Amino acid sequence: MTRWRRWVCAAGVAGVAALAPAQPALAHGGGDATSNYRTRILGVEPAVPGLSVHLFDVQGTIEITYDGPGTLVVVGYEDEPYLRIGPGGVERNVHSPATYLNEDRYARVPQPPEADASLEPEWEQLSSGRTAAFHDHRTHWMSDVPPSQVDADPGEVFVIYPRWEIPLSIDGSPAAIVGDLAWVPPPSGPPWVTLGFVVAAIVGVALAMASRWQRLAVVVAALGSVIFIIDTVGYLAALRTTSGQKAWLIVWPAVAVAATIAMYVVRKRAAATPSAFIALAALVIGAIGGWDRIDVIHRSQIQSSLPDWFARAAAVTCLALGATLLVRFLADLVPRTVRPARAIEPPAG
Repeated sequence: MTRWRRWVCAAGVAGVAALAPAQPALAHGGGDATSNYRTRILGVEPAVPGLSVHLFDVQGTIEITYDGPGTLVVVGYEDEPYLRIGPGGVERNVHSPATYLNEDRYARVPQPPEADASLEPEWEQLSSGRTAAFHDHRTHWMSDVPPSQVDADPGEVFVIYPRWEIPLSIDGSPAAIVGDLAWVPPPSGPPWVTLGFVVAAIVGVALAMASRWQRLAVVVAALGSVIFIIDTVGYLAALRTTSGQKAWLIVWPAVAVAATIAMYVVRKRAAATPSAFIALAALVIGAIGGWDRIDVIHRSQIQSSLPDWFARAAAVTCLALGATLLVRFLADLVPRTVRPARAIEPPAG
């Protein structure tokens, strides 16, 4: 490979390195998909015909669908109308303080002058459907510091709110969504970190000793892609969002698969210089499939339909596979891109 083509290859790798970590939330939602607080919905009291209520995520976001007669109103923090669901769709009261407080997990937002619960409701249309998802501060712990009881015994489950309520009104008749909130201690992190190092050591040694390491790299990338795909499917199955948003979330696993296929196709020509597709697969699998999800090893609540142990094993394994692939790629590429210094002969004299 000529020198300029080597530099193009190196530049492409650098571009991928800059791109991959820039969009971590595209894969699994990062920290928003994990928590050490368990929010549960226990029911609606009294039962409301046509009303279904679900948790949208592990952060306590509520999703409600109302197909019953009349109009349902979600009551805000100062007993003011906040959301309205009825024949006209979903509407939000611009004068409700909840409209603005719910924009931040800890309500650390300034209140505009129109946020006045004493004013007559002014409704803005959110959608023409009958489903609304909203963050409600009554369902979660309003601090980034755990309760003092948790500090006293962090390894035990502690019920913070035995009963929280979100008041409702259905054509003037009161009801409430009820649930509870508990601290659930995180798992032990060292075993999962150890697993990652073991995987990295085994794969790293195998790649270093293989005479045709680029063929082995295809196998490593394929394994990482499969694990990445399964973990993403588990996340998507637990995600209550639109099909379009779910389709976008499979972009990175698709990139990993495409890069792996490209590695296989060009493997015979890769003997002279390693293919940049190796770096692409390594970065996507390691950064998006692994690092973006790594918080699962120290969080008890994980947004996934798969067992928690699989999500944790998948994260550390993808990170280990991606890191070892990238290190092996650079170990082969860098010496080729640096021209050795030429000895300068002294002038004849």
